[in-house]
Amino acid sequence: MGTREILKEFIHNNALAPIDNNRVTLSESQAGYAFNINHLPNDALVIKCDKFPNLAEAGKEFFKGEKGECKRADYALISESENVIIFFELAKTKDAKKNSIAKLQLKGAECVINYCELVAKEFLNKHQIFDGFVRKYYIIHYANTEKRPLKSVVSPNNSTSENPRNFSGPFVTFRRL
Repeated sequence: MGTREILKEFIHNNALAPIDNNRVTLSESQAGYAFNINHLPNDALVIKCDKFPNLAEAGKEFFKGEKGECKRADYALISESENVIIFFELAKTKDAKKNSIAKLQLKGAECVINYCELVAKEFLNKHQIFDGFVRKYYIIHYANTEKRPLKSVVSPNNSTSENPRNFSGPFVTFRRL
């Protein structure tokens, strides 16, 4: 059983972004736009990390939420064939303060994925389902809807949530990530 199938064993369909013809549309209702990723690997799975419960909300008080521990980025794209987990936060502006919040959201999404790995280990007896996977981090900034490809606006190093790659544009192909 592959990583995709293992995750689909316990992640609700409402927490997965639909993939059609190897293409996914990532949308952000608060930011008011959508972003497309084309030519996805056949085994791609996109998790809506922001569907994970906010454990600081009334009635669910577990975390205080003061350090950013309740924030989550919008999506995580996982591909076993490419050995990659790519985290995405869709942002409306390139504001520096918002960028620091987006970095916390990327960290939170990574915690969600780490939790999924622990659930697979403890409840399905599937160990290290993300072993050897490279993790990448992106902040996608709003761009008008012209049909032009993604434009990199910051450093190409995207190996940590502290130093994500920033992009603007309406779409990108998977290989460019």
